[in-house]
Amino acid sequence: MSDAICVIVTFALARVGSKFEKLRTETVYRLGEGEQAILPKRSEVVPKGTSANTEMSWDFFVPVCVGDLVKTGGINQYVVQDVVPAKQLPSHLGKFKTALRSQGPSCILEHFDTGYSVLQHFNFLELGAKEDTLELLIQVVNGLAVSLPAVLASTSISGAERKEKLNAVKMSIFLLCKLTESLESVSYRQNIITATGKGSKKGKGSEGLLQWDSERERVLQALVQLLQLDIRSLWSLSLVEEEFISCVTCCCYKLLENPTISHVKNKPTRDCIIHLLGVLITKYNHLLGASVKVIQMLQHFEQLSSVFAQAVFVWSTEYGVRAIIGEVIREIGQRSSEELAREGSGVKAFASFLSELSGLVPELMIPNISVLITHLEGESHTMRVAVCEVLGEILVRVLCGDGLDESGRADRDRFFDILQEHLHDTHSHVRARVLQVYTRIVNSKALPLCRYSEVMELAVMRLMDKSINAVKSAIQLLAAFIAHNPYSCKLSSADLKKPLEKETAKLREMKEKLEGQAPVAVIQASELWAAMEPELLVTVRTTLEPTSEAENEQQEDKEDGDVKEEKSEDDDRATAVKIAQYLRVNKYRSAVKLCIKARGWFPESEMFASLTTLTPENLMDTLGLIFK
Repeated sequence: MSDAICVIVTFALARVGSKFEKLRTETVYRLGEGEQAILPKRSEVVPKGTSANTEMSWDFFVPVCVGDLVKTGGINQYVVQDVVPAKQLPSHLGKFKTALRSQGPSCILEHFDTGYSVLQHFNFLELGAKEDTLELLIQVVNGLAVSLPAVLASTSISGAERKEKLNAVKMSIFLLCKLTESLESVSYRQNIITATGKGSKKGKGSEGLLQWDSERERVLQALVQLLQLDIRSLWSLSLVEEEFISCVTCCCYKLLENPTISHVKNKPTRDCIIHLLGVLITKYNHLLGASVKVIQMLQHFEQLSSVFAQAVFVWSTEYGVRAIIGEVIREIGQRSSEELAREGSGVKAFASFLSELSGLVPELMIPNISVLITHLEGESHTMRVAVCEVLGEILVRVLCGDGLDESGRADRDRFFDILQEHLHDTHSHVRARVLQVYTRIVNSKALPLCRYSEVMELAVMRLMDKSINAVKSAIQLLAAFIAHNPYSCKLSSADLKKPLEKETAKLREMKEKLEGQAPVAVIQASELWAAMEPELLVTVRTTLEPTSEAENEQQEDKEDGDVKEEKSEDDDRATAVKIAQYLRVNKYRSAVKLCIKARGWFPESEMFASLTTLTPENLMDTLGLIFK
């Protein structure tokens, strides 16, 4: 029992002693600009002046936040010891430059605090200090890209050397990516100021902005050269931590947020970002993160639809990551129709992305097309248009020709049925775009012959569409049918010239014969009136005579149907024309009834002025005046 008590007491005293020693050795260091941090024991952090020849006992962990590096870390975890004041940074950058010339890229292990201090005081530094830091970090990363292949190929590399190279890689990439993000933020703000300010002269800020536009590409090229090496072997079990990957990807996506990234002048930068992300997807397991990020950024940045379509095309073809297409399409397909119908849901960007992607890799979209077809029943007409355009690209470039197997012909017929259904879509924009899709199919000679007559009939029906855009698209489709009619023979203008001359001569002879014939007698209106006057007078008297109500209703239903449909909104002249037309076709009763009604509709009209007293004579005079 006494031995057990002694062991317990000894263990407790050891625990208390260790805690007291730790509290005693912790020291509060005052940093630049008034910041404070509690640092662990000197044995737990990197010693000041660590060189490449000293065995390294610490590890650098990429932080989630930049400020985490000045806080107490875990055992053997690197912590920034000295945040250099902003005024002293130029001299420290000079020492950094000297060390880079003498020691090579490994100097980052000793001068990391200088680069970190630039990040901390970024908003208070002159442009020259930022440019010097950027140039130094690019040289460090390029130096690592040159020196690492020999180290990675060596089979006798020690654990200490591997740790040293790994810390140098993580430190340099962390500083370069964070500095790039800061410079990009300044560039974006400068773009806004330049765009909103009218008549302002370009100053030092805009010169720095122009220089950053040219330096951005160098940064990305340096990152690509380093990360495309198989540096995963520097990590234990080749497991690269997620924080390191996120550090690089966040920098790439930050650059893509630039509103001008889709412009032609930024194509080199755009290509570098796409290739850098492709390396991260293939070598660093960024497939799922990239697909999620594509969807998120399309929701907020509509101008990125063409950029991401090109990116997905490159990743799936040059890097062989075809699964990225399925991941992205499934993410879009899982969006509910209610969500896509809301404003700001990114539906325009999704639609543009799908349309452009189908133009690049239509064959890779067939396995996932069923996910998109569900949106044809949704409320968003923009998404319906995009899906129809995807189907059109597949029909033109993949499911065409006579060499299709049974499955391919079934898919082709199903897609054509879907397109024909949406020629009757409730939205005019969808109808017009589907007609345009059919026009492209006909021009590409991808429409099966068995569907020619059916589609042409539908196009003719669309000529009566209430939308002018749909009508124009229908006319273009019919013109394509005429131009590419498979049943028409090919005739040149020379072949048709002689038949044309022959028929022209016949037409000339027919005209001469017609001119030589006796003129046809013309019957005057007065003669017609005289012929119809007896019968018309009987009709007038019959109409004015009182009859039973039953007979009157029966006659009106039988003979006066046309008169009931007349509208009093017509003027007196239009009504008189209708009366004359009735008299010409022997509808005497309709003419009489309409004339009587016109007396009430136009009491001040000169044509019906004599009907103030309704007698057979007055009515006949009015009808004669109108007819003659």
